[in-house]
Amino acid sequence: MRRQLVMVALATTLTVTIAFVVPLAILVRVLAAERALGDADRVTRTLIPVLVSGDESAASLTVEQLRATTNATLSVHLPDGRVLGADVTDDDVETARAGSAIARTDADGSRVSLTPVVRQTGGTSVIRVSVPASLLTLGVWPALRMLGAIGIGLVLIAVLIADRLGRRAVTQA
Repeated sequence: MRRQLVMVALATTLTVTIAFVVPLAILVRVLAAERALGDADRVTRTLIPVLVSGDESAASLTVEQLRATTNATLSVHLPDGRVLGADVTDDDVETARAGSAIARTDADGSRVSLTPVVRQTGGTSVIRVSVPASLLTLGVWPALRMLGAIGIGLVLIAVLIADRLGRRAVTQA
């Protein structure tokens, strides 16, 4: 009877733990990616008003300041072909310059966003932000290990309690 009680406690606690840990693990991964992509979006939103104004010295300064605060690769392709920030060539820059915002995932897992910005002084600049795959999963593994450790701890505690209850029930019978 003691063994059966332990097995029932193990099965039920394991089932409930898995039912909670798996969705939490998915949530952790999604939140890590959202955090990284939110940072890229913040960079883009910060640059848009500066680029619209057409002040290239302010744009250059803003790009350098933003590059210092983000781990994403940032570049601004100006209408005259010059590039501020990371000198990255991308075939989709001309497509974006024609007015189409582009968001894609590259073969290495990084996410790339190209945003066209029409300037008051004429022409269209393109903001290119690339978030490396490593940033999309930053902090996920330590969180998953912690969730796993908590899950294992809960299962072990439940089995221990069931064993103690089973021992008491067997010795009293």
